[in-house]
Amino acid sequence: MSGEKEIHGDMSPGRRVKISAGLTGVSLNSLRQAKVQPMKRAGVVTMVAFAIAIAMAATAHADPDVEFANELHTYGIYGPTDYNAWIGKIVCERLHNGVDQDAYKPAQFVSINLQRGNTTGQSWQFLGAALHTYCPDLLPVLERAAAH
Repeated sequence: MSGEKEIHGDMSPGRRVKISAGLTGVSLNSLRQAKVQPMKRAGVVTMVAFAIAIAMAATAHADPDVEFANELHTYGIYGPTDYNAWIGKIVCERLHNGVDQDAYKPAQFVSINLQRGNTTGQSWQFLGAALHTYCPDLLPVLERAAAH
């Protein structure tokens, strides 16, 4: 048995064993720990790295529809998240495709499609949130309306 060590005796945890190379008084637990500690450290490091990656991915890829709904809630605008997101995306599409030339038409579109009881101010807040969330390149349309 060239280079190999033989372990003799009771192999239950905590028992002292004798190794044929002449080492005595070495416990099986200490032998196990010598092998397990680097694996535990590697496992902990891997888990921490994985947790950081998940946290960063969640932050980097937050759901814009949920963020949009949260912003609307600050204005007192409620309703189904998917529906409000759909209206917001249609507003952007209408502006991108030239259906609406200024911010007044999309604000009117929003007003017609929001739940009853919303104010004109909330329609404009909705429009601003939609442009900010889904088509920030079109924010100048809103800024031009504010200048008039």
